[in-house]
Amino acid sequence: MKPAKSNIIYVIIPLICFFLSSFAIIGSSFYLILSKEGQLIRKTIVKQYTAFSSSPPVFGTATQKSQSEDARASVISAYFQSQNAPLADYGTFFVAIADKYGLDWTLLPAIAMQESNGGKKVPGDSHNPFGWAIYTNSDRKFESWEESIEAVAKGIKEDYVSRGLVTTEQIMRRYNPTSYNHDGSWAKGVSYFIDIFKNY
Repeated sequence: MKPAKSNIIYVIIPLICFFLSSFAIIGSSFYLILSKEGQLIRKTIVKQYTAFSSSPPVFGTATQKSQSEDARASVISAYFQSQNAPLADYGTFFVAIADKYGLDWTLLPAIAMQESNGGKKVPGDSHNPFGWAIYTNSDRKFESWEESIEAVAKGIKEDYVSRGLVTTEQIMRRYNPTSYNHDGSWAKGVSYFIDIFKNY
């Protein structure tokens, strides 16, 4: 009978060790879950996981501001292109000049659409898509589209905005007095194209 008792002991002892180990592991787990130390450990693990699972930085990517500026230029060019307008290649220049003179980036493109369908209807080689100075009988001509864009931006800044003429209706008084004294269609048209550019 002694050998049988010895065999039982050999079986019972491992079982006891197993259960004790299990309880120890379970108890430690509950401690880590409930204790402050355990919360700290979990936060550290999550932080490390987040750091390694997040996307790596991409060097050379544009900033949010740059992306916005690029989007403005793309919108101007894309819309002019959809209208087969000669100004389709000047989106970036429009934005740069608008920023230079502190103008709304849609104002000049909108005036160009209202006055000449984006440069499609201009007198000869005048490069004057804005109808600039036609009411002064000066028949203003420019050497290039860039020259006209900057000249008109500068003129609007100095002769309009600086004098408090900032809305399309206010600008119309001086820019297109005929429309101002008639039905205001010029300001309505410019405002219409401003909305198109901003929502294109």
